[in-house]
Amino acid sequence: MGQWFTRFFKASGAVVYILDPRDDCGKIADELGVTAVGQEKLGEVDIVLISVPIQIAHRVIVDTAPLLKQGALLVDITSIKRDPTRAMRSAIAECDIEALSIHPLFGPTMPSMKKQTMIFVPVRKGRLTGFMDQLFTDAGADVVYMDADEHDRIMAVVQGLTHFVYITFGQTLRALGFDIEGSRRYMSPVYEIMTDFVGRILHQDPMLYGMIQMNLDVSEIHETFLKEASKLSEIVKKRDIEKFTEEMRSSREHFGNTARSMVASDKLVNFKVKEDD
Repeated sequence: MGQWFTRFFKASGAVVYILDPRDDCGKIADELGVTAVGQEKLGEVDIVLISVPIQIAHRVIVDTAPLLKQGALLVDITSIKRDPTRAMRSAIAECDIEALSIHPLFGPTMPSMKKQTMIFVPVRKGRLTGFMDQLFTDAGADVVYMDADEHDRIMAVVQGLTHFVYITFGQTLRALGFDIEGSRRYMSPVYEIMTDFVGRILHQDPMLYGMIQMNLDVSEIHETFLKEASKLSEIVKKRDIEKFTEEMRSSREHFGNTARSMVASDKLVNFKVKEDD
């Protein structure tokens, strides 16, 4: 994502520098058409965007903030928000800088921000925070403001539960010794799309996804998921079709506009069918 934002800011007309302790930083900078710099450059730039693993984000934020010039903006892009924003509040207490924690709800394979959601959790707003909002909005992103607690509460389901279900699905296929590739000739478009989403999650960085699970409040969510899975399994074992239909209908009522979901998923299925033709 750091490289993705490097390309984005460069295309937006900004002068971009990258700073990274890895040995190939200079090579990456050359490939991106930007300049690799040392820590001393931090005190000269307007915006510093931190793109590091979740487990070290707190330390990097605390170490970086005091090095920035007056009026600069410090940004992080971690998938969780409580800990980074706490680190920012502490780090900027005696610094005259802006601080903003953002969460791009897309990955580095996306070609642009168009129609993508960008969550803003401001810690100290100012002119440059407004500039970032305008820049992303002009690029087609949907910028949504919320506080850190609300963000992590929602992400515990949107990311925590979703990832958990997909990864568990993949583990189940592995435990069954199921021939995934061999089964594709028998897959309906809907099943193949769902299988590809499982593969998409499994293709990602396991450390990142593990840190998301372990840094969000997912214990109650996991317990509820396992409880409901067990309950449904027992219903099937008892061949209680009335109870099964009752559970499914109840969930459908809670879900809301399932008709809209049918229309949206039909578009995806039709696109898949055309792509395969």
